[in-house]
Amino acid sequence: MNLFDALTFTKDYLDDEVRAFKAFFRADGAIVEVDRDDRQIVTSAVLYLVIGVTLQDSYISGLKIDQIGWLDRALGQIVFWVSTALFVQLLANLIGAKRGGAMLVALAVVPMAFLCGAYAASIGYFVSYTARTVAYNFYGSDERFTTLANWFNLATQLFIIGRYMPRELRSRCLQTPRQSCATVAFALLFILFVDLVAMLGSNFLPDDGVKA
Repeated sequence: MNLFDALTFTKDYLDDEVRAFKAFFRADGAIVEVDRDDRQIVTSAVLYLVIGVTLQDSYISGLKIDQIGWLDRALGQIVFWVSTALFVQLLANLIGAKRGGAMLVALAVVPMAFLCGAYAASIGYFVSYTARTVAYNFYGSDERFTTLANWFNLATQLFIIGRYMPRELRSRCLQTPRQSCATVAFALLFILFVDLVAMLGSNFLPDDGVKA
């Protein structure tokens, strides 16, 4: 493959990704059902994973690029996505899905939510920095604002999933509006539980050197 072919391939790929990203947020868009095959959804998830991990570890964990544990973070996120997809598939089967594909729906929506949440975390970081600066100058303490980036990330992810996954389930799995909302409600509880454990679990662990 020469340079021109590589640039053409990259341009076509990025054009597809931008088109899919824009279609996702259309009120009448159903990205799983319209011009998106399994391979495209997986490649999009990989792209969102790379960008999302970079933003999260930079603005939530405060790491430099060369300090990010890419493999560990990627593997952990993939396990979480696949587990969520399996859970959504199980829920959809139990709650009246007339057609398969709920796993594909989850693998299309959850990585998109991850990307948007990571971007929101970067905004939350700057809001947090401003709030902490003001709080420190007036109160001498800035601890209450240190987790804003985390909460921006979590709230955005839950909003994206709650807003768009029911639409995809109705389109792909032919669930009714009530069935799709019930499926997503249980999925959100699962995601919220896992994310809260990841965010706050260290607060309940013993300090180093202290036995539990």
